[in-house]
Amino acid sequence: MKIIKLTESDLGKIVRRVIKESQDETIVYLHGLDAVPIGVKINFLYSLGYDVFAPHLNYRNEDSNEIFDWMVDEISKRNVKLIIGSSMGGFLAYCLCKKLGIDGLLFNPVLDPNIPMDRFGISFDTSGKYNPNIEIVMGEIDELLPPQLTMDWIESNVADNNYDKHIEPNMGHRVPIDVFVKWIEKRLSSK
Repeated sequence: MKIIKLTESDLGKIVRRVIKESQDETIVYLHGLDAVPIGVKINFLYSLGYDVFAPHLNYRNEDSNEIFDWMVDEISKRNVKLIIGSSMGGFLAYCLCKKLGIDGLLFNPVLDPNIPMDRFGISFDTSGKYNPNIEIVMGEIDELLPPQLTMDWIESNVADNNYDKHIEPNMGHRVPIDVFVKWIEKRLSSK
């Protein structure tokens, strides 16, 4: 075995190269209804060395078609590795993944059409024809979006899907940072 000695300068060059290579890829994070894209989850995504696109979306007051079209345009400008969405952002992420053929990680996504999103005027384009790999993580004790609703919707509406579905024990609708980190690391290490 050959031992290679690295100086701090060499190590710095390697780290900068790894960060630059990963920054050529973007992770998109879409927050839920009435949430904001700041805090430890966003900081964690940045810490991975990727470019992070996490826009603040006003789902209630902006036209949902304009949000969707703007997101398609913005994502198309980037080399997106993964779209992550939570709750309402999970629904938007699902639609964008299907439209653009990009893999997704969805936390408690609002996929059940029986949930009256029209009261918010929200109806994203669901006509995407791609079949990307989508991982769905649902909280076992989510009372806002019980996981069975999501499972039933997928079974009834999605043929030949590449969806991995997971129920996270002791998680409600909010996603704790340790659960977020666990699934992000798992998803990124599998690619």
